Amino acid sequence: MTEVGTEGLRGLIEEQRFAEALEAAAAVLLRTPESREALYARAHSQRRLGDIRAALETLVRLERLHPRFSRTFQERGFCRVALRQADEAIEAFERAVALCPVLPVSWSMLEQLYRMKGQATEAGRAAARAARLRDLPPEVVTANALFSDGELGRAEEVIRGFLVRHGHHIEAMRLLARIAMEREVHTDAQTLLEAILEVMPDDQA
Repeated sequence: MTEVGTEGLRGLIEEQRFAEALEAAAAVLLRTPESREALYARAHSQRRLGDIRAALETLVRLERLHPRFSRTFQERGFCRVALRQADEAIEAFERAVALCPVLPVSWSMLEQLYRMKGQATEAGRAAARAARLRDLPPEVVTANALFSDGELGRAEEVIRGFLVRHGHHIEAMRLLARIAMEREVHTDAQTLLEAILEVMPDDQA
């Protein structure tokens, strides 16, 4: 198999070519044993191929190396669902959205799990969060998730591309301001926030 990089791994996962993704991830990990994307691709592929125990072992390593990566915990939640361990699944999905509040799949799974456990209030809250995310453009959700996982460069690339194509969008501009603040480019952040307030003067966020 031709060697692939991070983008290639993502492509294989998106195309649901999990056996190939597993093989490609192993090759990447030989070169870069701490690769976050390769470890995630391995765990995801192991789960989708039915090897839940192996996936959980990979996720332990992924968490140890990259403790603030939200998709580690989302993936663990799916593993626990596959093992019919509802409480452990809830704990994992809650950790995922605590690290990254813009994971619509995790919120939807939490809604289902809360309802199954008879936790109506929590289910309603999760449903509302999932619905709000569904109302946002996918690019804005993706960029926010990248930002939460520390991928500032990719987040900025996605959100700037979205703004070029679609013009002013409050949530997109707010994210761009957060990226600027994270990079300590305070003048850019202030300009963006002032532009938002001109449009929405009562915007608390």
